[in-house]
Amino acid sequence: MNPALVTRLADAGIIAPHHEPRPHERGPHSHVFTATAPDGTPLAVKVYRPERPNRVATAAWAAQHLTGLGVPAPRVLFHDSQVCVQTWMSGIALPLLPPQIQMDATRDAAQQLRRTHSLPMAGYGRLNENGIGIHPTWRSWLLALPAGPTLHPVRSVLAEASLRVDDDVHPHLLHGDWTARHVLCTGATVTGIVDLDSARAGDPMCDIAGWSLQEPAPLARALAEGYFRTPPDLSTRLRLVLQRIRISASLLGWHLDRGDTALARLRRDQLHADLDDLAAGTLRTLPRVSPHPH
Repeated sequence: MNPALVTRLADAGIIAPHHEPRPHERGPHSHVFTATAPDGTPLAVKVYRPERPNRVATAAWAAQHLTGLGVPAPRVLFHDSQVCVQTWMSGIALPLLPPQIQMDATRDAAQQLRRTHSLPMAGYGRLNENGIGIHPTWRSWLLALPAGPTLHPVRSVLAEASLRVDDDVHPHLLHGDWTARHVLCTGATVTGIVDLDSARAGDPMCDIAGWSLQEPAPLARALAEGYFRTPPDLSTRLRLVLQRIRISASLLGWHLDRGDTALARLRRDQLHADLDDLAAGTLRTLPRVSPHPH
């Protein structure tokens, strides 16, 4: 960590002096360090990369509201445009647990997700500084795919199929990057939900869809079993398929830009499978194509 930043945080009484933060994890948007508060509380210090979008205000807003809902989220102690200092969340990332414990932990994670989704929001999509989604309607958010001619046919399919959604889709708080690596556990009990930089407002099916595209089939099934109190009806399954198409199309472009051919192939196969199922009227709760187990 930059020595000038360490000095600034120590002089402000945010981290303990003479305790050099240690590198913990390097992510796409930030570098995470471990540190200690003056009272001995373990801390996580996220230093944002200047070339990446800064979503620290979003993460702080989401952490505050998740804590209010009883979700085990980090408590943000300080943040500015460069850094976010929050309490350290204990536990082991869910993918590192033994397989049977993973299943039980995923069902517990589903209950934490239901709590997250209980908070009504305004707007859809990424949040502004006031916690309001930047898109005015569910449909405008659904169709906000990255620019490019290859995604134009996907946007057209989504536009037509979205007209078949019967009910208004009211916005709720979403994690926005709901994957197993962001769920920390002690045994089968969830002790931390982390990486809230992508929190947004929208259809709760977005989080379910994102998890099911990125996690192996057993974890996708366990989350659905823990989340849905009754089998999803036709309208809910349609929303799940539409969200999976939107997410897999966006991820396909992301992986292609980075030359990750294996993941690009997976997203392409997932996208084609859901497009085929949508055309055939076969609306599945879970995708036909899943990643291999961790």
